Amino acid sequence: MTDAIRRLIALAAIMAISACDGESSGGNNQDSTQGSRARFAMMGDFLYTISGDSLQLFDIKNPASPNPWARVRVEWDIETLFPYNTHLLIGSQSGVHIFDNTDPANPAYVTEFTHARSCDPVVAESNIAYVTLRSNDNCTGAIGQINQLDIIDLSDITAPALIKSYAMQAPSGLAIDGGTLFICDSIAGLKVFDASNPAALTVLDIQTDINCYDVIASGGRLYVSEADQLLQFDYTRFPMTLVSKLATRADP
Repeated sequence: MTDAIRRLIALAAIMAISACDGESSGGNNQDSTQGSRARFAMMGDFLYTISGDSLQLFDIKNPASPNPWARVRVEWDIETLFPYNTHLLIGSQSGVHIFDNTDPANPAYVTEFTHARSCDPVVAESNIAYVTLRSNDNCTGAIGQINQLDIIDLSDITAPALIKSYAMQAPSGLAIDGGTLFICDSIAGLKVFDASNPAALTVLDIQTDINCYDVIASGGRLYVSEADQLLQFDYTRFPMTLVSKLATRADP
């Protein structure tokens, strides 16, 4: 199997998760199961991509012929995009920008949750957002050594409020599913928490031999992206069970 084919299979597996989620949830009101470090997302008949300092929209009613739509300026350091119900959460090096996406053709700025300058993937579920802040050599623009998980109350979407911060090693991608939180924390491993009480996380599992980049959680299956492979875990019970491995890089 060639390196290109391995990568295509891995990408297809990840895209299939998001596609299935969209079909089962219906409409525009859903929690996303895409990767937390994604720079694009689909809601309704529109594709959203991060392009420079802006959010670029494409009308995809006709998938064979995407039509460039609006371009909404945000700021230069935006990095990630996560659909949450009727909103878009855009992670930047200075904070999380929140846009109202009730009208998918016209995202409207709501507010921003500001934090110290750092890389910050974001996911959300049930009025709670989870943001990892990472300051290391692989995070351009970060200042100082800030490595933590911030948990944010979105009950009032116009006034997001910090619930609590948790120290981490060098956190990257993360996922949340039914109150179970998964965090890629560099050489500290893949960490799993019970987040039913965001102010008092409890550890469910730590896979210390995994140094992952991003994760997707859906229906009891966790898809974990490492530098050279895609792992699949069963998280219906803990500790998690490894289901499969798929190499995404050709052996030297």
